Amino acid sequence: SISPLKTTTPEEHNLFTRGQQNHDRKKAALGLALRKQAPNDEESDLIHALWLQQLSWHDPNNSSRKPDNAEYMKNTQIQSVTIMQPQYRNRHNFMIFGGFLLKSTFELAFTCASSISHTRPKFIALDPSTFENPVPVGSVLYLTATVAYSDSPILEHESSASWSGSGGKVSPEGSTRVQIRVDSKVKNVEHDGETKPTGVFNYTFEVGRDVRIIPESYAQFYDVFGCEEKVFGVE
Repeated sequence: SISPLKTTTPEEHNLFTRGQQNHDRKKAALGLALRKQAPNDEESDLIHALWLQQLSWHDPNNSSRKPDNAEYMKNTQIQSVTIMQPQYRNRHNFMIFGGFLLKSTFELAFTCASSISHTRPKFIALDPSTFENPVPVGSVLYLTATVAYSDSPILEHESSASWSGSGGKVSPEGSTRVQIRVDSKVKNVEHDGETKPTGVFNYTFEVGRDVRIIPESYAQFYDVFGCEEKVFGVE
């Protein structure tokens, strides 16, 4: 068992309290995941409202059109494919060093954020991450980066202060806080074996442009609702 952590100063107590609050918030978010239960009333209303909004954008009898700063989530995706070289391995085995994998995912996430915003992103945070499977030397690493969330309102009639009832837009006016999800998987070089996931890495950036990310599929809405708590929880 892990020994309890004792605080001796007010500063330590405040840090411990903040850590406990973050832990409780993450546990609550896991319990509300769409894979465990259906969307709640607020989320269902948002899905329906966004569906109606997208219908109006394609209606020739309606003057409403997709804003210039709105981008469909599927169009934000970029990918990289890399053969794992021996100079990036751990010293004591033939598996790739985790730091190199993190570097690769960060660079792709940074590029994804800059390509959608046409600005230089400011790194905010990396969510806690776990390597699901080792990456051997000589294997092929596939990385896919997607802008999974932005804190700009995705409904035209919704204000920044009321966006999703989450306490409002956290980025400054004219900027946007975005979360980039990087999915990673590995295959052997012959591509005749199993494709193994190696982890999902979520990076939060702030970009100097108002960007709206529009989900279309149910899976993309799952990403939006999953990222929302993470982005608003970052100070």
